[in-house]
Amino acid sequence: AAIEVAKSVRRGRRLVFVAGTMLELGPEHDRYHQEIASELIQLDPEVLVGVGEFASLLMARRDDFPGELIVGADPLAVVGRLAAAIRPTDVVVLKGSRGMALERIIPALLNRTH
Repeated sequence: AAIEVAKSVRRGRRLVFVAGTMLELGPEHDRYHQEIASELIQLDPEVLVGVGEFASLLMARRDDFPGELIVGADPLAVVGRLAAAIRPTDVVVLKGSRGMALERIIPALLNRTH
């Protein structure tokens, strides 16, 4: 659903998509993470951020993605590079499990865009 929302709100603006591990996917989580990584690459955001499991999945597909790719083990590992990459008019989508606490990056992003 987050990918569809990202498509609908983009409206010609740059898209920054931050994907964090989705802990609730159950025993098929490896397959689902792979499928989601493929969909994210097809979405073609200007900046794609992979946190947790998405870091290695997206790095393995680096040749398939022409945009800026930022990866890290947790949200705080990517926040500096992400804050430097965004622009005030970008659409930024955060999607991950509650356990990933992606919202920890929001203060740095807000400070960067004002």
